[in-house]
Amino acid sequence: MNQYIGKAVSRCLGFLKYPKTSLLRILRNYSKDFKDKVLSALVTAAWAAAFELPEIHKQEHLVGGVQRIFTRGSENIMDPNALAKNKTSPLQEQDAQFWYDLAHEEIAKRLKQPQPDQRKAKNVIMFLGDGMSLSTVTAARILQGQLKGNTGEEDALTFEKFPYAGLSKTYCTNAQVPDSACTATAYLCGVKTSIVALGITAAVNFNNCSGSEDPAHQVSSIAAWAQAAGKASGIVTTTALTHASPSGAYAHTTNRFFESDTDILTYGEGKSHPDSCTDIATQLITQAPGKNFDVMLGGGMSKFLPKSIQDPFGNAGIRSDGINLLAKWQALHPDGALAYNRDQLLGVDTSRLGKLIGLFNSGIMDFHKQADAVLKPTLAEMTQKAIEMVSKNDEGYFLFVEGGLIDYGNHFNQPQFALDEVHEMSKAVQTALDMTNPEETLIVVTADHAHPLSISGYPGRGSDILGLNPNGDDLNGVKYATLNYAVGMEQYLDEHGQRIDLTEHIKNPDFTYPSYIKCEQGVHAGDDVGIFATGPQSHLFTGVMQQSTIPHLMAYAACIGNGPKLLHKFPLGTGRSDMSSIIEEIINIFVKNRTSPLQERDAQFWYNLSHEEMATRLKQPQPDQRKAKNVIMFLGDGMSLTTIAAARILQGQLKGNPGEEDALTFEKFPYTGLSKTYCTNAQVPDSACTATAYLCGVKTNIIALGINGGVEYNNCSGSEDPANHVSSIAAWAQAAGKSSGIVTTTTLTHASPSGAYAHTTSRFFESDTDILTYGAGKSHPDSCTDIATQLITQAPGKHFDVMLGGGMGKFLPKHIQDPFGKAGERSDGVNLLSKWQALHPDGALAYNRAQLLSVNASRLGKLIGLFDSGLMDLHKQADAALTPTLEEMTQKAIEMVSKNDKGYFLFVEGGNIDSANHANMPQLALDEVHEMAKAVQKALDMTNPEETLIVVTSDHAHPLSISGYPGRGSDILGLNPNGADLNGVKYATLNYAVGMEQYLDAQGQRIDLTEQIKRPDFVFPSYIKGYPGVHSGDDVGIFATGPQSHLFTGVMQQSTIPHLMAYASCIGNGPKLCDRFNK
Repeated sequence: MNQYIGKAVSRCLGFLKYPKTSLLRILRNYSKDFKDKVLSALVTAAWAAAFELPEIHKQEHLVGGVQRIFTRGSENIMDPNALAKNKTSPLQEQDAQFWYDLAHEEIAKRLKQPQPDQRKAKNVIMFLGDGMSLSTVTAARILQGQLKGNTGEEDALTFEKFPYAGLSKTYCTNAQVPDSACTATAYLCGVKTSIVALGITAAVNFNNCSGSEDPAHQVSSIAAWAQAAGKASGIVTTTALTHASPSGAYAHTTNRFFESDTDILTYGEGKSHPDSCTDIATQLITQAPGKNFDVMLGGGMSKFLPKSIQDPFGNAGIRSDGINLLAKWQALHPDGALAYNRDQLLGVDTSRLGKLIGLFNSGIMDFHKQADAVLKPTLAEMTQKAIEMVSKNDEGYFLFVEGGLIDYGNHFNQPQFALDEVHEMSKAVQTALDMTNPEETLIVVTADHAHPLSISGYPGRGSDILGLNPNGDDLNGVKYATLNYAVGMEQYLDEHGQRIDLTEHIKNPDFTYPSYIKCEQGVHAGDDVGIFATGPQSHLFTGVMQQSTIPHLMAYAACIGNGPKLLHKFPLGTGRSDMSSIIEEIINIFVKNRTSPLQERDAQFWYNLSHEEMATRLKQPQPDQRKAKNVIMFLGDGMSLTTIAAARILQGQLKGNPGEEDALTFEKFPYTGLSKTYCTNAQVPDSACTATAYLCGVKTNIIALGINGGVEYNNCSGSEDPANHVSSIAAWAQAAGKSSGIVTTTTLTHASPSGAYAHTTSRFFESDTDILTYGAGKSHPDSCTDIATQLITQAPGKHFDVMLGGGMGKFLPKHIQDPFGKAGERSDGVNLLSKWQALHPDGALAYNRAQLLSVNASRLGKLIGLFDSGLMDLHKQADAALTPTLEEMTQKAIEMVSKNDKGYFLFVEGGNIDSANHANMPQLALDEVHEMAKAVQKALDMTNPEETLIVVTSDHAHPLSISGYPGRGSDILGLNPNGADLNGVKYATLNYAVGMEQYLDAQGQRIDLTEQIKRPDFVFPSYIKGYPGVHSGDDVGIFATGPQSHLFTGVMQQSTIPHLMAYASCIGNGPKLCDRFNK
């Protein structure tokens, strides 16, 4: 076979793991003669293991550093007309009462859970990281650790240590992806509204001043509720006091950009005029609740001064009405003081002041990294002074603090600034913790919206988070940055549209990071954002909620507002392919040039860490003493939080609704958390080291399964040594006399399910033939037991009561043909299925849907189902008559394990979510999420919630983004109807950082995808040309219900998850719920 045919074959074989139609797309590019030769080579190719990891060939980025300087004229980084027009809100959502009712329902659901905390929150401090996506949080955590001289991944920001975590849906009433105005109205007023609007309902049209001035359309904020209760209040921001986020605490306007009267003339139209519209700065100074704030600190002095007055920063005011609002404020508050630099602020004696206003720039404040430290106070310093001011009130206070420049750093595609701003906000949170009493102060940290920032590829542990990925090249051999954006200013392409080398560019401190879609600036993203809470009633801030529920929960805790209050009674695959050359290259990429910290190679390190994390949770009030008789763990392989958000929207749209308001089954669970997914030697993990973490409770090296991080890659003697083995929760369950089983849509020997039973240095050693193919040095079938053999002949695998999935080829010798018409692949001549049958004469084997559904579980001892030679087909492509669904497999598995009176542990994996994301085909990935959600619902229907703990999580993320500002109900799988690049070409709402298709013309410009995107086998666009898509390093979600589910909140190491499940069910060698009763 010549090298060109060989390359074509490798490419085609790679696609065989993914949707079948993709092969046709590859072949159609070849001439008939060449195509025939490729097809011939494909037919004769040996069938080997399908796998879930991508081949990362070579192709690359480019860069250029464009310094973005903050000037008063550049701070409005969005066009209000582009954002607001051609978007509509559902009629019922235009009524504020819709959102009040929805919030009260969400509160009622939380109050139905056991209540561990009856403390009232005297004080509430809300921290808002503007644009602080969860990927931004993860990257900031890593950078913080690296700045300390550590690898970074193990670190934690201040608020990540809070005991409770949740997720919030951020969409506006008329926009799938929001701005900072409609979100501020949600998280401060408890009502969702139209994009660009502030403090009004969605019934008011864009730029309609009479509507926004009508009190009937205005909605009040939690700051107003606090004032009505006699509490102090204030706002702090690193942007401007009239910026969208802080304005949500006091303003009512149809357009967030109406910050001054001059802005109304600039951005208004039609009925918008200063005579009929009160600008935001005027509202803050002259109207309640703004005029009653005890403290206001931030930037934006020019909005308060007329053009005839020069501010202390050398700039003229911008007001056209001639009014000096600061002089008016001083007249209203003769006991108040104005500060405009750091010394003045720090010199303030708050005990002698009635009010305080600080304005530290003409426009928004400077980035912390660029600010004059002598003149500009930090966010922590402003927070300290604000708390001093509001703490004088014996009735308590509400304080809003915004790290607003996180958003600007992300808009400018400059994460080096965005992450530093996260660090500054984290310091401010620590200041608040140090200054307040945790018994009486509720602190909530959240974000308004996300940004499409990705942590992509498989960089080794401790790789510079702001650098090039040392372990990743594109298909041209050009290294790419670990951090990338979906949309932004710089694509770094040469004249042929190929990515350039960024080795030197990325060293520039003002480097603008790469993006796929060329626009004047970066955009927001539509995935959920995190909520982190500590203090009285903080246990309520978990689960997935509407963003508009947040202020109602804060008000409930503080007994303010008109809603429910704490002290009031509340009414209650597609076959196998010869992947050897690809896997060898992947193994080189994944394994070489990676090291694990020495202490992390010891399993005890992770046991100790997990026990510490558990102890932290157990120090919280325990609302639930129920023991979990049964544990079902659902694993969405590659199910990033963005994938979940997109799947939710698609599910709603398939019902004929806008979609954003929908919820997947597991999103309705009462408790949510976040897990850190890194391996001991990799910043971005694979599905093997993660399986070892979430099933065995120990982190290990990338590609390794069921062993500690001290075993070198391909060292069979090390992986065979019991001293290096780590046992799984399945083994712990069996030791307690419980039943156990595994279910997957991949193969039974695939990385994820193998974590329940296997011990191997390489996840690819699925059969003895694989060891010969992928092993090296000390790897040989004589010294290494392959995964399939371990499953059938060794504990705990041989004791499983049920095993359902694909991968029959791994269990059969080459001379035996399976029911799917393919020969087995074992070289040792052993028929492992015959061996299993001999070991379990009361067991049965099923290999199609009819056989599975006809099984009478009550009459069987064991059950194994193998429904494909390799990976099972994706649901949308499967033969429904022959291939069971994940829901059906889950049902049969529960029937099998439920026969044991002592209970069971069951692992269920939606594995093809990952396969489809690797193929850059979200239309298939989201469908696989829907299938897993159905399986979760089946488990809920079949089990008793009083005795069954159900945990849903993921192993790792994918760099999928929901980008731009598509209108509400826009087709999540279509082009963004409200977004185009600088050439006027519309772009897809969904994009990947790395993948097969960039859709560029010969000059490197994006082409029109209007027709292509309609194809069912369309491969969605990506920035970096890699083959196929890759994993990403951001945190993944945890969703839990049932006994002890309250423990599955906060941010935790992935390796803590099995220990929490074991605690709940009183199994294993770690802490147990039952031990608390026996003391």
